[in-house]
Amino acid sequence: MKMPTQEDVYTSLWTNSSVAWDVNQLPKVWDTERPAIYAFLLENTNCGQSSLAEEKEILPDDTTFFANHQCHWVAGAMEEIFGGLAEDNEQHELANKVYLALENTVNDPTETNISLLYECMMAGNTIDFADKLILLIAHSETLDLNRVKQFAKWIAVNSPDREPIKVAISILRIFGDDQNKELFTTFGRHEEFTLYSVVGLQTLLEDPEVELWELAKHVKGWGKIQIVRRLENTQNMDIKRWMLRDGYENDIMNEYLAYICATTGELLHALQQPEQDDTLLSATGDIIEALINGGPAEDMDDYDDGANVTQLYINHIANKELSFKQFLSVKCIRDYVQDDKVNWEDREKNGWTDTVRKEIADNACSILNSPEWEERTISALQAEVDSGNDYTFYTITLVAKALSIDIWDFYYRRHKSGHVNDWRSWYHLMQTDDEDKIDKVIQLAEETILFDQITTGPEHEENLWPQFIHHQALTSIVKALRHFPGKGWNIMKANLNSPIPKNRRLSLIALSQWGRDNWPQDADAILQETLENEPDDGIKQAIQIVIKGELL
Repeated sequence: MKMPTQEDVYTSLWTNSSVAWDVNQLPKVWDTERPAIYAFLLENTNCGQSSLAEEKEILPDDTTFFANHQCHWVAGAMEEIFGGLAEDNEQHELANKVYLALENTVNDPTETNISLLYECMMAGNTIDFADKLILLIAHSETLDLNRVKQFAKWIAVNSPDREPIKVAISILRIFGDDQNKELFTTFGRHEEFTLYSVVGLQTLLEDPEVELWELAKHVKGWGKIQIVRRLENTQNMDIKRWMLRDGYENDIMNEYLAYICATTGELLHALQQPEQDDTLLSATGDIIEALINGGPAEDMDDYDDGANVTQLYINHIANKELSFKQFLSVKCIRDYVQDDKVNWEDREKNGWTDTVRKEIADNACSILNSPEWEERTISALQAEVDSGNDYTFYTITLVAKALSIDIWDFYYRRHKSGHVNDWRSWYHLMQTDDEDKIDKVIQLAEETILFDQITTGPEHEENLWPQFIHHQALTSIVKALRHFPGKGWNIMKANLNSPIPKNRRLSLIALSQWGRDNWPQDADAILQETLENEPDDGIKQAIQIVIKGELL
């Protein structure tokens, strides 16, 4: 008698009605030594807060996933930037491919069929075909939807790869299963899955606002942006209050959410009340600044209450002790209302009359010109120069710059004390005409930058975070060295061997502006060697131009 194969057993568990089939008996077609992302998220959630620990935001499949990507995208960015860009016929093709593989797996769950389905899930960007796939499944007259549901949950809980999980979460939103709420919220706390989880919660819950709001408190990037957009029409007063104090703030750009939070949160009404808490006033400055900056969403020109809100804000803070961050918000407001290059007539309909602008400008100048700012700023720079808080130090330096305080010595001292990972510091160190200071920066760079690790040979890499933060330091240094002929040749020479084309081009631009008379003796030989190894045709042409002594 022929013994049944393992695949026969798996199939029997699914097809034999007398046997209660169990998806947990199915073969895991991935490397089982790799951790399941779901278990990883559960393990690394802060007790009490239910938020993913900051140091654990990198998913365990990060290296595998980005191995075939030129860019290392921040979590959730691909959904925001590329979502919906696939052609309709491409979406249908991807959805049909996954659907057919799913149908084969549900009907005949062999290891081969599961492997083919898993490969299909891994092959595309889920955001491109998820909606089409859901329609195919929901309208199918042949699929056993109960098995589909259990199989999708099995993938979500056990897979070590993000794209199959996204597909699984998308499928699970078809089913009104309350047990999926915990699954959606667990995955939703990581920005990579927030969008899919939010859609799942919206489908599952009759009134999902409070659950979405709770989830929004535990994400801070693209996931938060996606959630707050979906709360735009809320009538919940607690959510409105949160929008004005915390909801707008995110790690991408406050400009994405400033308008939604100002309008939905009824910022004008909040500022018209007899008293305002300090948290609201601090946040109002951020919101106004984001609306003035504009960019990716509605801005100050779209905000009917903009002039009234700004006027009230400046009046409310006039006699308060402000933070350095608030100083910058007030400066932004002053610069905005004093900008004579814009057409203010078009803005008068929103209250930006000459009288209102003058009153705001006068009050803002009074705040900014207070003599205490210079003393506070110098004292804060001295206190923070050796600290590990790059953001706080950078904020104070922006205030110092606005007050015309020389910050070079503070940046140099900070670098000397070991804080060399902030690329902006290199930029500021190079903002000087003093050649003695430039010599100090060059020496510091040669002592602290690990050139052998970052000048690994010419390639076509893009200068994106976080792996190229030290390359950005070279960008800041070499870009300024073009103004100092003959200085920093060792740095420029190393930069010619950078994997980033932009960096190599910057060294060539500097050499061309130096003029051949200022070239080191080995410059010609180095350029000839660089020409032989350069993979980029455009940079090859640039090298030839520089060798001829012509300007780039």
